[in-house]
Amino acid sequence: MRALIVTLAALLSWPTLAQPAALAVVPLDALGVEPALLARLDAAVGERARAKGGRVADAAAVIRANAERPCAGDAACLSALGKRVNASGVVAGSVGLAGDTITVALKIVDVASGVETRTEQGKAPLDQAEEQVRALAYKLLDPAGYNASGAIFVDLGVPGATVVIDGAPRGTTPLIGPIGGLPPGRRAVEVRAPNVQPWRKFLDAPVDGVARVRLVREGDRLVERAAGTGGEGKGGEKVAVSPLVWAGAGALAVGVGSSVGSAVAYGVASSARTRFVGGERSVDVLDTSNNARLAFGVLVPLAVVGVVGGVTLATIGMME
Repeated sequence: MRALIVTLAALLSWPTLAQPAALAVVPLDALGVEPALLARLDAAVGERARAKGGRVADAAAVIRANAERPCAGDAACLSALGKRVNASGVVAGSVGLAGDTITVALKIVDVASGVETRTEQGKAPLDQAEEQVRALAYKLLDPAGYNASGAIFVDLGVPGATVVIDGAPRGTTPLIGPIGGLPPGRRAVEVRAPNVQPWRKFLDAPVDGVARVRLVREGDRLVERAAGTGGEGKGGEKVAVSPLVWAGAGALAVGVGSSVGSAVAYGVASSARTRFVGGERSVDVLDTSNNARLAFGVLVPLAVVGVVGGVTLATIGMME
């Protein structure tokens, strides 16, 4: 009986033991930073911790534990705090303002060993404080994801041009979307098109974002144009439009055409039904009614998909 009780107790406690331990996010230590900005920086670290997909310890419990015994970055103290809130790791750090420059330092402390397992530091202008904290928190908590979070999109109306990034071919125009999986930071971009001089430039791939460049052909050269510029370039060449816009326009045309066709089919079916009710019960009337109803049933879903899909694709294309 005692063995059975022990076994049942172990089984009942298994879900709790198997549940992954939480990550505790301690409020940042600050020097010279306004409370409103500090609150946004704390929120940015917490958002990145939650975005990682693991459990995050209750923020109120962490704040209480830190208020009872402020750690000021001490690893042993942070380890003890993590144990009090049942966490496996603790994220902590500091921010300081000197002039118009903010300095950020973040770290992870392993609760079991009391050792700092990873640290990240950086500086940025004050107006970029939140972006800097988000980037460092991303790099601290998910290094692999951070190193593949950059993307570049080259908008060029010349088909068959090769887009080379950091010496490696990464796509051929027209691109249907951004080239992703790039490390954030400065990337060497080259566009090679037949019978045209190569275009080269360094572009800054943002963290978790897309750097965009729009090019047009002028004679034997590729020339950069401001993104979103309308009209024509020199020599009468139009600024390239995203392929998604054209795809959306095509889908929308199919949807509108199907809508018109379904309306015609509905009218034919209604007319045939009226003739049938009026006593004209011939095979021709029945065939007309059945064919019109079949066409209506096919065209209505096609119209809905075409219109919705067309508007969606065109909207995404115009946002690029």
